[in-house]
Amino acid sequence: MTRDRTAAPALTDAEVAEFKQQGILVLRGVLDEDEVARLVGECDRLIADPATPSRQQQADGTWDSIRNTIAGSHEARRLIAHPNVLPAIVRLMGTNLRIITSHLIYRNADEAPAPGQERIPSWHRDIAHVSTDLGFAHTPMLQIKAAFCLADLAGKDSGGTVFLPGSNLFTMRPSIAPGEDPQGAVEPELRAGDCLLFENRTMHAGGWNLSGRVRKSLMIAYGYRWLAPADYRRQSEEARAQMSEVERFLVGESRAPSEEFILGGSGSPLDAYLS
Repeated sequence: MTRDRTAAPALTDAEVAEFKQQGILVLRGVLDEDEVARLVGECDRLIADPATPSRQQQADGTWDSIRNTIAGSHEARRLIAHPNVLPAIVRLMGTNLRIITSHLIYRNADEAPAPGQERIPSWHRDIAHVSTDLGFAHTPMLQIKAAFCLADLAGKDSGGTVFLPGSNLFTMRPSIAPGEDPQGAVEPELRAGDCLLFENRTMHAGGWNLSGRVRKSLMIAYGYRWLAPADYRRQSEEARAQMSEVERFLVGESRAPSEEFILGGSGSPLDAYLS
């Protein structure tokens, strides 16, 4: 189920229930055309510059990406407290949040895969070490990624991520033959400006890009504040100076000091997002 976010960004009870059952939810039209254009220009610049730090590539550059994107891009930083997305995250996770990672991904064109060829990346859950430490059946929801779509994804083999809805509730790792997808796998059709939410337990894999175009997306991962970020320890003074109070809180800034002990700390600026 999807609906336009421009007038009413908060999630409905039905959307909350869908996310809890499926581990995935599409928010349509959270970015307008101007926002998409600015982001694409900025992200193209980051990808084109060989000096951009925190680069991660796979498959000889077919899968090109930048980690901790918010460190070097004001336009990317604006997404972490986007008014059409952050209220949805707060509704699903509460206010005790921080940014775990910000990940710009460009998926270039692929050759047609050979029979049995593994997807890149292959089927997995995020924060994989949690399943190793606690066991697959005991892995809780710890993180929600907001994947902002910056180029249209017209369904199958357009380079988008492939998901297995409902796998967030699995208690056993499914058996997946090499080069095959599990039954029920979907590749959502998205337009530039849409945002796809999925949680760490929802199994997913990289989609083949046979569209002839570059797939462009920027993922912002929200986790609980007691989790360590994946791609930074502390944002730079320069970056934090350009952030709002909410944005600084989301990258780990302390709550306001208090002369007395308050369990959990003093009030969160995200309390204003509670509905």
